[in-house]
Amino acid sequence: MLYQAEYFQQNMDSVFASLADNVKNPFNEYIKILVEYGIVGFFLFMVVVINLIKTWNCNRDKIYLLPVFWSVSAIAVLAFFSYPLDCPGVVLVLVLNVAILNTYQTTIWKIEKKILLKAVAGGITIFALLFLGIVYCYGRSEYVWYKIANSSFAGKTREVLPEYQKLYGWLGKDGLFLYNFGAELQQIGEYEASIRVLEECCLRLNDYDVQLLLAENYTRLNMLERAKTHLSMASNMCPVRFVPLYKLMNICLKEGKIEEAKRYARDLVNKPIKIHSVRVDRIKDMAKKVLDE
Repeated sequence: MLYQAEYFQQNMDSVFASLADNVKNPFNEYIKILVEYGIVGFFLFMVVVINLIKTWNCNRDKIYLLPVFWSVSAIAVLAFFSYPLDCPGVVLVLVLNVAILNTYQTTIWKIEKKILLKAVAGGITIFALLFLGIVYCYGRSEYVWYKIANSSFAGKTREVLPEYQKLYGWLGKDGLFLYNFGAELQQIGEYEASIRVLEECCLRLNDYDVQLLLAENYTRLNMLERAKTHLSMASNMCPVRFVPLYKLMNICLKEGKIEEAKRYARDLVNKPIKIHSVRVDRIKDMAKKVLDE
C-alpha cells in the first residue's frame, strides 16, 4: 500500500485511480514469495517445484496420478493471476497432492530414500511436536482473542484490555491483532497508547484503515498536522475513497484555513463515485455547503 500511495501521489490523474483499493496481497503468488522472502526464499521454493516436476516425470506412466498432477497444475496457473494460497481449502488440497506425489519419490537429489529417512526421521518428529505445540498455543490465543473482541463489542472494552496485553506475547506480530488492539485503545480514549501500537502495526500491516485510525488518534490529541499527514497518505493509498478528503476538509475548517478547506471541498464535489452510498451522498452535500458558504 505504501508503493501504491507513492504511485498515486506522483500520478494523480492515473486511470488506475478508480480501480485501486485497500489491497493486502499482490495478484501473483510467485511475486509475493519473491518480495516477502527474498531471493533465498524464492530459490528454496523453486527447489521444491523442480523436485515435484522430477517426481512427476518419473511417474507419468501412472494414470491414477493424473488428477493429482492436474490439480497441482491448476493451482500453479491460478497463482499467476490471484492469491489462491490465502484460501485454507486450496492450501489443504495442494498439501495433500504434494504429499501424494512425494510417496512415489524414489530419490531426492540423488540421495537414497532409505538413507534420507533414517537421517531426518528423528528431526522431523521433534519438529512436528514443536510445531503442534506452537499451533495449539497460537490457536488458543486466537480463540481467546475472538472471545474478548466480542466482549469489547458488547461495551466491556476496559475490562478486557488486560487480556489484550496478555495476548500480545503470542499475537504481537499479527498485524490484524495489532490493528484491533489499537482500535480498542482508541475506543477508551488511550490515544497515545493506541498510536504506539499502531506504529508497530505499520511494520506488519500498513493500509488505508491503519492510516485512518492513526489520523483519528492525532486529531483527538489536537495534533492536526500529524493527522493531516496520515489522512493524505490514506487518500493516496485509495484515491477513490471520500472519507480522508472529508476529514481533511473538516480539519482545515477547524484551523480556520478556509481556502484550503474549499480546495478539498471542490475535490469532493468533483470526485466520481465508484459505489453509491448514503454516506458518500452526505459527504458531497457537506462539501457543497462549504463551497456555498
